[in-house]
Amino acid sequence: MKLHAAFLSVLLLFSAAFRPCLAVEPDATARLVLQVDDERIQAMIRNDAKAVSESLSEQLIYGHSDGRVQTKQELLAALASNRVQYRSVRYIEREVHPLGDNRAVTGVATFSVASKGQPLTFTLRFLAVYLLEDGHWRLAAYQSAQLPQ
Repeated sequence: MKLHAAFLSVLLLFSAAFRPCLAVEPDATARLVLQVDDERIQAMIRNDAKAVSESLSEQLIYGHSDGRVQTKQELLAALASNRVQYRSVRYIEREVHPLGDNRAVTGVATFSVASKGQPLTFTLRFLAVYLLEDGHWRLAAYQSAQLPQ
């Protein structure tokens, strides 16, 4: 039930992410969630499976900009395959929003990756939902949409 509520929240916030009226949370919790998000991204760039795994909730729903949806195990397997290698992520905007006891991170970022050896750069609008599990913030839901170049 918690997972479904988080996923519904993702959908609602993702649609709202295109409107600049959501409240920003500039407190210690927001800074911590952004730090955890940064650490997750850096672990993906380093292809550090253990660190990525620890940053993800077992309930993860990971929606890619091309429409694919993966579980935690599927995302980790895809990262391990090296089909896509994350090179860098540059945030253009990023905000933390309270979502009950959880937090949603919305923003825009430019991703540089290598896909099957070919370099790609694209800009995504994203929504990431973090749950506080056993004292650790973990990514529970993610959705992105590619923006026009």
